[in-house]
Amino acid sequence: MALRILLIALSLVSLLKAADEDACYATNGALMDRQSLRTPLKSSCDLKDEACFAFVPDIDTMTIELGCAPKSALPANCFNKTFTCNPVSPFLHNDKTGFLCCCRSDECNNPSKIADLLPSPTSVLRETEQISYKWWHFPILVFCSFAVVLLFGVIASVLVILKNITKTIITNNAIDTQMYSRIHFQKAEQLRVNREIAIANVDVAVQELYHFLVHRRLVFVKNSDQKLKKKPPTQHVVIKMSLRTLDDLERRVSEQPHLQTPFPLSKNDAPREEF
Repeated sequence: MALRILLIALSLVSLLKAADEDACYATNGALMDRQSLRTPLKSSCDLKDEACFAFVPDIDTMTIELGCAPKSALPANCFNKTFTCNPVSPFLHNDKTGFLCCCRSDECNNPSKIADLLPSPTSVLRETEQISYKWWHFPILVFCSFAVVLLFGVIASVLVILKNITKTIITNNAIDTQMYSRIHFQKAEQLRVNREIAIANVDVAVQELYHFLVHRRLVFVKNSDQKLKKKPPTQHVVIKMSLRTLDDLERRVSEQPHLQTPFPLSKNDAPREEF
């Protein structure tokens, strides 16, 4: 009976001791994904010589480590009852540098309470990926730069070619327009000159025919004005016959003796009759 009472007393003491024991939140493993961390485990922690901490590595801020660490492994400011962090100098923990927050009170490293103090969860490359990134980054950068320069060179060449083609088309159109204008002007000028020559030839032919008719007395002048010496009279009567050339006229006159003059007419020096 006495033994039974002693066992009950010891169990009550152990229960009271367990109730008074401090605890910290801890992750199941060194690192866990912060987004999948819902209800982390609790582990006992002697807050006299230990402190609760939350560690976020620089290599991947999507992960976090919660636990209890001894005094020798934590900075001196971790043994304050308030939750403190070291955002200035990185903390080395398990061969990883990162952001450390710590405190010395029961369950003070609750993730829901310290979420605003921790770095924002952004995905970064792992250490191995960073190492592999360094050796292929430079060739890719050189290739992309060369491709961009080549693309700009091709675009510039195409623009220059299009500009030259457009300039050539405009120049050819201007030359064609200028040549067409010159040809049109020369054609009009030639027509004008030909017309003047034709009018002059007709005038000469009329003058020669008139003097020939006057000399052969085939024209009877009604008005004997002095001005008729300079130009043919406008009032005259010509014999009615079909004539095409001066030779036809001379032949017709020779066939009609009553129209012949008493003196011969030379083709080269035919006299001009004055009125």
